[in-house]
Amino acid sequence: MADLSPSAGNSVVSRYARSLYEVSVSLKKEAKVLRQMQSVKEHVLAMESYKKTLKKDSLLPECGLEFVDKLSKKLKLSPEVSAFLHLLHKNKRLTMIIEICDAYISLADKENSKEAICVTYAKRFSKTEEKKLVQDMEEVLGRRVLCVTQKDPALIGGAKIQYRSKILDYSLKSKLDRLCGAITRSIHEN
Repeated sequence: MADLSPSAGNSVVSRYARSLYEVSVSLKKEAKVLRQMQSVKEHVLAMESYKKTLKKDSLLPECGLEFVDKLSKKLKLSPEVSAFLHLLHKNKRLTMIIEICDAYISLADKENSKEAICVTYAKRFSKTEEKKLVQDMEEVLGRRVLCVTQKDPALIGGAKIQYRSKILDYSLKSKLDRLCGAITRSIHEN
């Protein structure tokens, strides 16, 4: 007889979520699968009395198959997510879909957590420059980096990089301000 204790359910949920995550990583579709799992969760929760529907779909194989097919078509799910839902149906786990979606979303968020850096640039910041900066920052920080860019012509040239509470200011305006300050101090000292 199957162990139906809460910890056993959590273990099953975790295994399904981890399996789907590993598939999404191997296919390099983490973001797409994450969005689709969020859509599946939202759609199921929006259903009237979804718990009864999922229970019925688990007990009556043809209803469950129809439910998965309709859901896949309506949400335009990728073949991977659709196959995953079919697997849940086949293994009589559709009643756990919300918990599995939550576990997947939580796992994907944790695994994909990125350190945000904000780059303010004066003129043009090409995709190549952005990619190189991200690679350099990932190497320095030892973790994945999300780069947010914004343009500020007042910087005249160069860029500012903000990471957490630190600001690395490589702008021409900053260099000119420092030079002006040094000249002013020099004049007042003499």
